[in-house]
Amino acid sequence: MKKKLLIIATVAAMTLLLLSLTACGLDGEKKTVSSGDLSLDACYAVAVDNGFEGSMEDFLKCIKGESAYDIAVENGYTGSESE
Repeated sequence: MKKKLLIIATVAAMTLLLLSLTACGLDGEKKTVSSGDLSLDACYAVAVDNGFEGSMEDFLKCIKGESAYDIAVENGYTGSESE
């Protein structure tokens, strides 16, 4: 499980890096980033290159994950979601 979390963290970091690098043109001019600049296939390919061994469906499940509130409740949290 730790390996999957590391892979997900790596993909997230690479995605953020990619977004920051695409914000500037070669001449220093700012460019806009559209949602089409990053594809799910590209993110999956990066994950596979970094050791992810599951299918695309497995990758999507890893990205989505459980809600933080549900995990907290499973671990004994008794407050509301807004707390």
